[in-house]
Amino acid sequence: MLKFEHTEVVGWEHAIRGMRNPLESWEKSDSGWRHVAPAQKESHILASYSDDSEFWIGPNDADLMNRLRNAGTDHRKFMRMITVYVDITGPIYWLAELDTYKVGVVRNSCSFMHKGVSKPYSINDFSLQDPRIYEVLGDLEIKKYELAYPYETYHFKRYIDMNGRIYRVYRNGRVVREAFDYIGTYGSGRKRHFEEAEVTIYQNKTGYFIVKFSGRGGGKKLLHRLVAECWLDKPENATQVDHIDGDKGNNSIENLRWVTPKENMQNAIESGLYDNLSSLHRIYKTWKNTSKVIAPEKRMVFRQDVEKGLTHKELAAKYGITPAQANNARSVMKNSENEELFQECLVWEKLIDALNGLRELYLETKDEKVFQEIRCLMPQGYMQKSTYMLNYEVLANIYKSRKGHKLDEWRIQFIEWIESLPYSELITGPKEN
Repeated sequence: MLKFEHTEVVGWEHAIRGMRNPLESWEKSDSGWRHVAPAQKESHILASYSDDSEFWIGPNDADLMNRLRNAGTDHRKFMRMITVYVDITGPIYWLAELDTYKVGVVRNSCSFMHKGVSKPYSINDFSLQDPRIYEVLGDLEIKKYELAYPYETYHFKRYIDMNGRIYRVYRNGRVVREAFDYIGTYGSGRKRHFEEAEVTIYQNKTGYFIVKFSGRGGGKKLLHRLVAECWLDKPENATQVDHIDGDKGNNSIENLRWVTPKENMQNAIESGLYDNLSSLHRIYKTWKNTSKVIAPEKRMVFRQDVEKGLTHKELAAKYGITPAQANNARSVMKNSENEELFQECLVWEKLIDALNGLRELYLETKDEKVFQEIRCLMPQGYMQKSTYMLNYEVLANIYKSRKGHKLDEWRIQFIEWIESLPYSELITGPKEN
C-alpha cells in the first residue's frame, strides 16, 4: 500500500533550453509560461503551473523531446533535468527496494530511531495484502452527538442527590442546580453560599451525556435516565431508557421511553445505531471469545453438531459451557468462511500487543536492548513516510524494469503514479491504442 502526496514536477524550461543547445535551435522553441488559447490546447501539453500562469510544451519542443527520447539514454540527457518531488508513505520493504535506484535519487525519511516509539502501534501502521484486516482490527467509529434542548419550558421536577442538594430537571432535558448554603468541614465551620447554576454535562465514549453532581460524593448519572426517572412512569419489566429518534443529544421527555433490553436493542437496530452489528469487527470479537471456550481439538466436532441442528441449550449441556457461550459459538460456526482471515487477524493482534508492551517498557526504562528488540520484531510492512527527489530518466528506468513486477506496490500503484505525471509519455514511451 502506497500513498503519494505533494507531487511537483519542475525544471521544464531549463531542460528544454539544454535540449536545444547542441543544435543551437533555441528560436524554434515554442514552450513557455503563458496562457494557451483554447484552439491551441490540442497541440500543446500542460506540464506545470503556478498561481497565475501555466507552462505549456509546444508541438516543436514535444517533437524534439520524443525523437531524443527514442534515440536512447545518450541523447536524452534533458530528462535528467526534469525533477520530480513527492512524499511517499509505504512499507519499509518497498522503500528499501526503491533505494536500489540511488543515482539521481535523494531521500529524506522519517526516523524510526527518533520517532519509532512516539505513539502506540496500531494495525493502520502496517501495509496489509487483505484490506479486511483493517476492518477487523480497526476501532469502531463512535458517532458524536450535539447536546440540544428542542424547546424552552418552565416545567420541571426536583431531584435530590446523595449530598442533599436539589436539582431542577426540566422536561426538555435541561438540568439546573438550585442555590444552597454549605458549611465547611475539617473544623473550619465557614459558611458559604452558592447561587443556582447549570450542571456540568459531558459526553462519554459511547455518545451518551452524563450529569456530574457537585460536591464530594455527588456522583454522576446518565442524563436521559435522570430525565426519565423524574418524568416518566416506569413499567415493571422495563429497565432501560431509549431515545426514540436515536439522537442521544435530544433528552426531552417526548424523545424518551422506558423499554426492556430486548426492545432497546431492536430499536437501536431499526434506527441505524447498530449498523455494524454484522461487521467483521464484531464477528471477530465473538470468534475470539469462542475460541477460548471451545478447545481447538473439539471445534470440528462442535461444527458437526451445529450442522446437525443441535440447539444452543443442547450444545451447552454437551460441552459444559453456558447457553450464551454455546449460542455465540454456533453463530461463529455459521461464519466459518472467515476462519482463515480471523486466524491471521489474531496473529497481527498478538504482534501489535507485543510491540506496544515493549514500547511501554522502553519508555519506562530507556533500555537500548528493548529498543533493539522492537526493531528486530518490527514487520517489514511497517509504514514510513519519505520525501523523494527523482527525475524523468530515473523514472523511465524504474518503469521499464518494474511494470511487470509481482508486487502490487510496483506493478500497479507506483506505475499508475508515474503515468499520472505531466507528459508521462517521455517516461513510458508512446501509449498503445
